[in-house]
Formats: sequence, C-alpha cells, structure tokens
Amino acid sequence: MASRRVLVTSSLAILMMGAHARGAGDAVFEASLTIADLTDGARHALLHEVESIWREAGVRLRWADAHDTDAPGPTLRVLVAKRPLPTAHGDTWVVGELRRFDNGDAVAVASVPLAEAVVRAAGGGRAHGVPDSVVQHRLGTVLGRAVAHEIGHYLLESGAHANHGLMRARFQPREFTDLRSGTFTLDAGSQRQIQERLGATVTTIAQADRETPAGATRSILHR
Repeated sequence: MASRRVLVTSSLAILMMGAHARGAGDAVFEASLTIADLTDGARHALLHEVESIWREAGVRLRWADAHDTDAPGPTLRVLVAKRPLPTAHGDTWVVGELRRFDNGDAVAVASVPLAEAVVRAAGGGRAHGVPDSVVQHRLGTVLGRAVAHEIGHYLLESGAHANHGLMRARFQPREFTDLRSGTFTLDAGSQRQIQERLGATVTTIAQADRETPAGATRSILHR
C-alpha cells in the first residue's frame, strides 16, 4: 500500500466538551471489513450501528470477505484497528479517517484506542463503575458511527462535512456514546445524492444474485 499515493484524507474529529426496516428496493453497497480483536459485544454493536444507520438511509451494506484474494474485491476496505490515527490536538480526537488512492481504491480506518478515549471522556468507562458489557456496547457503537461517517465520505465522493446529522465533523463524547441518540442520520440532501449514485445498481441486484456463484464476492457499486 505504501507504493500508492494517497490523494484525499477525510477525518472525523470528536469534540471534547464539559431503524426502521427498508424493503427490497434498497440500494446495496459492498465493502470488505477487517475488525481488530474486539469483544463479541463490541463487534455486534459496531455492525448493528453502522448497518442500521445506512439502512435508515435506504442503503443495505454487504460485507465481503477481506481475505478472499481470488474474488474481485470492492473498492472500499474498512479497517477497525487497534492503533491510533494521527495524534489529536487540543480537545479533539480523530476516531475515523478515509484514505483514497489514485487507483480508485479507498480505506476507511476507525481507531479502537481513540474510540475507547471517547467512551472514557463521556463518563462511560470502567473507572466510572459502568458494567463491562455496557462499556463494550458503547465502544462498538462509537466505532460503528465512525465507520458509517467514513462510508458517507466515500459514497459522497467528498471530504466536506454537513451542518447536522451523520456527516458533521465534530460530536460531543456524550452524544457519540448515547445509545438513544437519533442524531446520526444522513441529511436529506446527502441521502438523495447517494441514492442517485447507487440507484443504477438497484435493478441489477436480483440478476447479480442469480448469476454469481455461491461464495463469490462482487462489487455492487460500479465506478
């Protein structure tokens, strides 16, 4: 990967301050997913959160096998890693980042250590007497929201941020860890833009399902 030049980097900063189901007409977006050593609870919460956010926006996520080297892979890889992203400064942490390359591929990275820092800053860590199961659920939720945000940058083909909703640049830790928060939705304008981009693939999903051999990986989103 070092030989490929990074063209664009978009990041999600967390500011430190004192689903309804869709039908078969959903657009489908496929990406590969690699998750670091998380507990089952954190992993489940991560997947539930990111899939719910995009299902609400009318997009069904399909996860490809990142280790299947024989199948044609998707152009977006999602990596949830136990390493920090570029050092944060002041009162912010960079939890998620999208890196684009000049061959059309992209990698969305979410940092487990910085997500853990957000949970602690929100008063939801073990030091505050919170049960470990709840801590892990909040950690997964933070990571899922960060991944959903970076997928948004990829689908919008832009590093720009919105004034509200999922594509804001900054969130308060308590909001980011609030399991009841309904503010992580895609704004209407961004939703229309993504639906238009993915819309051309919707009518081909059933045909692709019929024609693709069992176990094969395919990219539903054609660039």
